[in-house]
Amino acid sequence: MMLKQHKHMPVNVEGRDWFVGDLHGHYSLLMKTLEQMGFDFDRDRLFAVGDLIDRGPESPECIRLLLEPWFHSVCGNHECMFINGRLADDHPHIHGMHIKNGGAWAYEISEKEGNELFQIIRSYMPMCLTVDTLRGSVGVVHAQAPRDWKKVLDGFTP
Repeated sequence: MMLKQHKHMPVNVEGRDWFVGDLHGHYSLLMKTLEQMGFDFDRDRLFAVGDLIDRGPESPECIRLLLEPWFHSVCGNHECMFINGRLADDHPHIHGMHIKNGGAWAYEISEKEGNELFQIIRSYMPMCLTVDTLRGSVGVVHAQAPRDWKKVLDGFTP
């Protein structure tokens, strides 16, 4: 399965841009924090660095955040483990690695829900993002960014 490599986000002239680290299945905590911080769901945008899932109690809800117009995330290693687990039905060691890293929930949900979440990840999670701001562009990746962001953009014109 091929994920989109890069997504470009234009300047948000209506509101503020926010960035968040690994959610790891803590949807309710995120929503409570956004409310406390005065996040405007109609104007602001939230960018995540991946690892939306595993370890916490609300992984499916965190994946479904990708359907919200204000939420954007790159793919993290936990989403990659989820994807690999969905594609590797006959490889229990892949499932075991995911379960060991907090992904047991992924093997307890229905096939239908698993396929739905798989398609959401596939459709909405690029490997990297470029977010334009009034002060310049911000590159977003899950781990180790390249020294030269232009290498990320080569071949990925917005």
